Amino acid sequence: AEDLKVAARLALKHRLRRLPFEEQGHDEERIDTVVSAVLEG
Repeated sequence: AEDLKVAARLALKHRLRRLPFEEQGHDEERIDTVVSAVLEG
């Protein structure tokens, strides 16, 4: 499951930003939350 979180962070980080130079903020936390929810079913 941890490998899925790492892959999701790498693949989805850039898609969560609305502007090119927008701060990353809590992107990793959001991704982890969503991936955990999906894995739990």
